[in-house]
This record gives sequence, structure tokens and C-alpha cells, in this order.
Amino acid sequence: MLRLIQGLAVGGEYGGAVIYVAEHSRPDRRGLLTGWIQITSSVGLALSIAVIIGTQSVMSEADFKAWGWRAPFIISIAMLAFSIYVRARLHESPVFTRLKAERRLSRSPVRDTFARWSSLRLVLIALFGVTAGMGSTYFTGQFYVMIFMQQIARIDLQTSYTLMAIGLVIGAPAFVFFGWLSDRVGRKWLMMTGLVLSALCYRPMFSSLLEAANPQLVAATRSAPVTVHADTTSEACKFGLVAALLSSHGDHGKPCVQAKKLLIGSGINFSYAAPVDGQAVSMTVNGKTISGYDAAAYRKALSEAGYPAKADPAKVSSAYIVFLLVVMTVIVAMVYGPVASFLVEVFPANIRYTALSFPYHIGAGIFGGFLPFFATYLSLAVGDVFAGLWYPVVICTVVAVVGSIMLPNRPQIETDH
Repeated sequence: MLRLIQGLAVGGEYGGAVIYVAEHSRPDRRGLLTGWIQITSSVGLALSIAVIIGTQSVMSEADFKAWGWRAPFIISIAMLAFSIYVRARLHESPVFTRLKAERRLSRSPVRDTFARWSSLRLVLIALFGVTAGMGSTYFTGQFYVMIFMQQIARIDLQTSYTLMAIGLVIGAPAFVFFGWLSDRVGRKWLMMTGLVLSALCYRPMFSSLLEAANPQLVAATRSAPVTVHADTTSEACKFGLVAALLSSHGDHGKPCVQAKKLLIGSGINFSYAAPVDGQAVSMTVNGKTISGYDAAAYRKALSEAGYPAKADPAKVSSAYIVFLLVVMTVIVAMVYGPVASFLVEVFPANIRYTALSFPYHIGAGIFGGFLPFFATYLSLAVGDVFAGLWYPVVICTVVAVVGSIMLPNRPQIETDH
């Protein structure tokens, strides 16, 4: 519930911010100036990581878990106070002021947006032609990659946070650059190119990331493949969607599901085979079969087969990982940098706030927000740590096709419409 409330708050903030900046901008500088808003998400994530690392460095792990995690939230009160101070001195945009003077404001923007086909059509085109893909590529290249480094590649938290922060800081200027470039060449094809690159490059980039982060794990996967013996059609081996959505401990009583969680959670791929010894699940690695589910026995057998519990810091190719993170950020920026100015230009001013916010936040909150969940589900179902990437790949591909056909390159609706 708190996450939903937070999402509603962000939803109200973003639309107003990009519209305010865009309606104060000349059309030929709109992408550049709204690009500065787009950069704040990645820079904010990098700064939050820096604050967390800094807080952890001045106290013990036990203190951080007990009370120290509250410190970053308390510190943020100063930023909130500054924000309120600035906002108290802002004036409405000239576009809004003119519409108000001419009495052309919408009395019911929700009705005018969703009850009129001309407006609803624009909302649907924006959602399925760009923002659904935007949410998928953004969450993959900015958030899921961090989960992947920690849970799959098994890099320790501080190292993964540090690498992510460096990659974000280096790659973040691309958001402003592509916003500026969209003023010169148009928004549509930049965004479509970013979506196509996401669909083509995420799988090989994540594979390279795993090899750079944990080469011992990759070598063990090749030399000592793991087999899970189970009836995948039985209820005992199905990973419940509802239970998984409601709780990270869903299906706790199913040995087969627990076995799959242990393996995928350790970054280990596996293949399926028929059940043995009448057990709901068994695991074979390096010629050794363990009947039933025994976490300690599984970990011991995997360790003996060469699977590391954690990534060896001495073998982590930090520079190459940062390079991959920068490339991912640049690809994200190709879509995310121009999208704010594009959405502002698509919708008429009298319904712009409502009409813009809906496709943006459905794309980000639903299509992007569910990415970690569905990625985990797919990996568990298939037995492949990379299977979850099919989620953003498919969405980005479909959205790129729809957007290429349906989106205008230079929308005709201007901010003073």
C-alpha cells in the first residue's frame, strides 16, 4: 500500500515537472531542457546509492539494519524543504495562463481524455507505441541489472552499488544529449532505435556481465551442468504467481519450488529431467544425485562441483562491468531522454497533464514495475538465469513495431495549442 501511495505521488510530480519546463521552452529547445528532468532519475539513483554507501561506512552492519537505514530518509527532509521553498516562488506557465484567460481550460480533463476517442486514441498510441517499452528498457538497464549483479552474479552489495553508481554518473549525460538530438532529428526514430537496441543487446550484454563479474560461476555452469529431476506439470513443482506476488516466501512448502529458488537465486542454470526415486524433486551435479530437497546438501554438492557461493573480488572485471553499465544507460537514454518532450507535444494543452501522466505511468509502473517479478518467474520456470530477459525483449520488440507504424516523428500539436 505504501508503494502504491509513493507511486501516486511520483505520478503527480513527473507530469507537472515536464509540462512546466516544456511550456516555458521554445519548440527547438524543448527536448534539451526536458532532458534535464530525464537525467534526474539516474542521477538521483546514483546519489541515493552514494548516500547508502556513505551511511554504511560509518556504522556497523548490525547498526545499519537496526536503525541506520533511516538516516538517508531523514537527510532527504532537507531536500524536501528546499523543494517547497522553490515551488512557493514559481508561477504558472504562459500556456496555462493564456488558456485560463481565454477560458479554454478543460472542466473535466479525465472525461475529456478517456471519453473522447480522439484523445483516448493518442493515449493508447503513446502507451503501446513508446511508454510500455520505455518502462521495460528503463527498469532493465537501471534496476534489474543491479538485482542481477547482486543475486545472480553474486557480487557483494557495496561493490555492486559502487559499480552501478559509477556507470550511472558516466552514462547520465546521454539523457540530455539525446533530448537535445531529438530537437534536431525528431523524437520518434531515436526512441525506436533505443527500443530495438534493447531487444537485440540485453541478452548478450547480461551474458557478458555475468562472465565479467563471476567467471568461476560461468566456468562451473559449463563444466558441471545441473539437472533438476521433477515433474514440471505437477502442482508440487509449479511456482504460484499469486503466492509469489503476495509474498517472497510463496510456495514455501513445495520442495521442488524451493530447489529451483535456491539454484536460480545462486545464479545457477539447470535443465529438467524425469523424477527419480519417487521424489518430488532431486538434483544431479557432477555425477552426484541428491534426492529430495536439502539446502545444505545442495550447497555442498554445488561447492564441490566448483560453483562459488560469492563472486571472487579479485576476479571481478570492474572496468568492463562499468563499460557495460554505461552502454545500458546510453540505450535507456535513447528512449527516455526524448520521451518527455514527445509526450508534451502529443497532447493538447487543456488535457495535457492527465493525458500525459496516464501512458507514462502505466508504462513505467505496470510494464516496468512488474519486470523484476516476471523476470524471476520466467527464470524459475525455465531454469535459466537469462530467461527473465525475454520479458523486456518481447515488450520492446512489440512496442518498437507499433511505434514505428503509429507514432508521428514530429507531432503537430504545439505547447500553445
